[in-house]
Amino acid sequence: MSNVLTGKVRMRDATRERVLEAARTLGYQPNRVASALASGRYPSIALLTADITNLVNADIVKAVEAVCTPRAYTVTICHTDKDVDRERAHLDDLLGHRVAGLIAKAEGAEPSRYARLLDAGTRIVLIDNPILDLDLPIVRLDRPTVTREALACLAAAGHERIGVIVTDNPLPPGTIPTTGVLTDRFLAQGMVEQCAADLGLTIVVEARPLRSLADGRDAMLALLGRDQPPTAVFATTWLHTLGMLSVVNRMEAEERDRLGLIGAGVAEYLDAIAPWLSYVEIPAREQGRVAIELLFALLDGTAVPSRHEITLPLRLVERRSTAPRTSLRTA
Repeated sequence: MSNVLTGKVRMRDATRERVLEAARTLGYQPNRVASALASGRYPSIALLTADITNLVNADIVKAVEAVCTPRAYTVTICHTDKDVDRERAHLDDLLGHRVAGLIAKAEGAEPSRYARLLDAGTRIVLIDNPILDLDLPIVRLDRPTVTREALACLAAAGHERIGVIVTDNPLPPGTIPTTGVLTDRFLAQGMVEQCAADLGLTIVVEARPLRSLADGRDAMLALLGRDQPPTAVFATTWLHTLGMLSVVNRMEAEERDRLGLIGAGVAEYLDAIAPWLSYVEIPAREQGRVAIELLFALLDGTAVPSRHEITLPLRLVERRSTAPRTSLRTA
């Protein structure tokens, strides 16, 4: 019965349903302690995330739990709050708990800490941020393609002064790490500037931390406070989009409608709070689902190349905020 509940045995749906119905009738619960003692590993998946209050990350958690629950795996949430010391502490703690697998959005802990988990038999799948020193499977988003689409959309609407809000890079301009974790903040500005150059566009970039709505708000205010403010703004992350909207929603309707705006986030939330806003749809639940299915493939013994990379496409949803504004073209 336990093999059916954990999905270890393949059988016809009708047979599986009869076993599950019998388990429900008898009130059967697998003895996870005994199972862990026998296998040397607890049926638990850890999910390392930077900010659980971020709705994008929350959707990833939902997707992971939706796949784990039918397989009788528990999900342990390790919230780092983008603090590398907390990331280190979580990784050290997971080593002692002998978790079966880890899905991680790495922030900056030493690769050796992840390597210790691998040596102990824990399977690892990364989200977004590769660890340069380790060959680990990863599920990423195709940000460059949709960034070019977003900038081209604003240019086609008549905007020649385009502002972009990106995550800041703590390293000197143009510097990219050659070891450790390659997070989005190291790549965001350079990627956006390269996309603009490919399109022959000149942009103004405001690079800010990605910790709260206030970071996006301050970036938007800085762009609008320039001597020659942009006539369009592209906020490339969910939190920066919320900050941008907190400024825009205080404008008079006529002033707001003169701006070209593109945000980024989960469709159902943006459709509810700003149905007029064009946005890059972040498929958070799909990313979580793909990551956990890849992890279970590893746990089930499926051969997965160590450098296996799955890149999910991003979709630009065009709404009223990117409607043509031919009167804004400069001489």
